[in-house]
Amino acid sequence: MADIETRLFRYFAVLAEEQHFSRAAHRLNITPPTLTHQIKKLERLLGARLVERKGNTHVTLTQAGLRFFERAQHVLRQVEEAKIVAQQAQLGEVGRIDIGFMTTAVCSGVLQKSLADFQRANPAIEINMRKLVPMDQIKAIMRKDLDAGFTRSPHKYPAGLEGFDVHRQPMVLALPAKHPLARRK
Repeated sequence: MADIETRLFRYFAVLAEEQHFSRAAHRLNITPPTLTHQIKKLERLLGARLVERKGNTHVTLTQAGLRFFERAQHVLRQVEEAKIVAQQAQLGEVGRIDIGFMTTAVCSGVLQKSLADFQRANPAIEINMRKLVPMDQIKAIMRKDLDAGFTRSPHKYPAGLEGFDVHRQPMVLALPAKHPLARRK
């Protein structure tokens, strides 16, 4: 059997819904003779009669037509879903992101907050996490093994890599209370 174009599925589905060649052709923005020709072509490709013609314009579905109509609707829904998924992927609305992190990003809460905000805004994007030390994260991003990383800022970013602060945490020096430096405030 030859491949059946999606267009023929759509033509048949509209005809099955309308059960009238002229109304179906009007909905499809084609002429009734063109629709008739396309339905006959589909029937030839399938080797099955799909419609019984009543007069010049009215039709009823045969048993084969009823079965094919169910499957044609399913195929058309899948085609529409595939189109939407491709468009969403192109816009970055679905897919996967690989993120590196270091333990301090977890302990500070910055990782959880950032990812929770991101997931709320992008629920169809899968997030994969990898615990790596800062230098390994930078190397993985440069190799395109990671999309982003929560890490300490390097003294100098390699060419082609940028970063920005997402969290600053004060660092203190802990000393015994009687230590001479403990009196400096």
